[in-house]
Amino acid sequence: MIERETYTFLIRWNPSKSNFNLDEYREVSKSEYGFKTNISLYDWDSAKKGDRFYTLRLGDDCAGIVFWGVFTSEPYTIDECAGGNYSHYVDLLCFDSIDADEKPILDIEALEELIPEVNWRSGHNGILLSDYVSRKLDTLYSLNVEAKLNDWDVSIFNKDKNKRGIIDFPVSRDSGKCKIIHLNEPNTLANFLSKAQLKKVVTLIITGFIGRKDFDHLLYDVCDLRHLDLGNAVYVDGDDMPCLGYHPQLETLILPQGIKTTCPEYDYCISGSETLTSLVLPKGLRTVRGFSYCPNLMWLELPEGLEKIGANAFCGCESITSIRIPASVKKMSGSCFAGCNITAYEVDNDNPYYVAIDGVIYTKDLRTLVAFPSAYPVRHFKVPDGTEIIGYAAFMYSNIDYVDLPDGLTTINKKAFYESKILCIDLPGTVKKVKNKAFYGCTNFLK
Repeated sequence: MIERETYTFLIRWNPSKSNFNLDEYREVSKSEYGFKTNISLYDWDSAKKGDRFYTLRLGDDCAGIVFWGVFTSEPYTIDECAGGNYSHYVDLLCFDSIDADEKPILDIEALEELIPEVNWRSGHNGILLSDYVSRKLDTLYSLNVEAKLNDWDVSIFNKDKNKRGIIDFPVSRDSGKCKIIHLNEPNTLANFLSKAQLKKVVTLIITGFIGRKDFDHLLYDVCDLRHLDLGNAVYVDGDDMPCLGYHPQLETLILPQGIKTTCPEYDYCISGSETLTSLVLPKGLRTVRGFSYCPNLMWLELPEGLEKIGANAFCGCESITSIRIPASVKKMSGSCFAGCNITAYEVDNDNPYYVAIDGVIYTKDLRTLVAFPSAYPVRHFKVPDGTEIIGYAAFMYSNIDYVDLPDGLTTINKKAFYESKILCIDLPGTVKKVKNKAFYGCTNFLK
């Protein structure tokens, strides 16, 4: 049975009408570990244990999102009257509650302006939100919590109707800004922010639809940007995401939906960044390339559906310590993660093209050794019998001292041991081809 994704629900709470009143809320919300309650659901037949929710307070001047949480039970029924009328309930675990006498930063006016797809002021309790709406709400609420924790002096909503959809508030009191912009149409970012304004942005979150012009004319020149979140945006101008340009201070990069390739072949997305620590790749991505030599990049997950990992894609990203190759990947080489601090590769068992044995990647037929982890914990490695080919850049940048090659090996491909630490190697008589730069830069060879 395939588990479905987690759904998000909207809980409407009017303290003046609910059994769960403000006094009770004041008491339970004091806990730093969250609090528990239960609630009836309208869309109960779509709910399951583990789903998430946001609670919208209504009926007074403090209307807005006041806490979020998860369902800790499956829906169940309660007989609410002698006539046998049943309601469906679910148990809740609630987090990040706003003070009962404090107006939420993410108030109902901001919700109506930024997420107009929902009727926030009326409707059923416990409705299922669409994936699009839940994504937008996730982004907005995360900033709500950050603002509360950091005691930002905020004016979260820009009332200028000519700039609908923009949130503008200080990341700190002294420097930089965070902006959230929702684009109903692509290539309209310039209508919200000039290049001069954008140069001062530290955190930029874009939702909606984004196009090439938004990159070419605005994003390309941003030099103070540290966090770029396009995860709730859809790129509409082709399969290849444009080059982001030079961003030496970028720390977090979340790529948009809709792209098939992170950058054109022989180009780069954001290679050479010394500050990039987190990269989120979108669902639907088919080819990833262009993130080499980002030494502090440590958080990376390859999405299911990915088919190709380009040459040198994450080469030299020495803070990456583990990686799992999805079942869908059909093309990769040893250069993809050469120089990373990986001790053993993992390959999904359902991958029809590759397999990992003792942390080393081979083609499924075991004829080609594809990728050897650069930080392999043993300094002496014996290539298994039956291996016929050492693949392109298979041992590139590896810390291995000795490699025993089997009889029957026929080919050592280009850059196979490129700048590795190998001390010596004996070529069996069956080797017919040693291709260009197979041992280039192996300066530790014993004389």
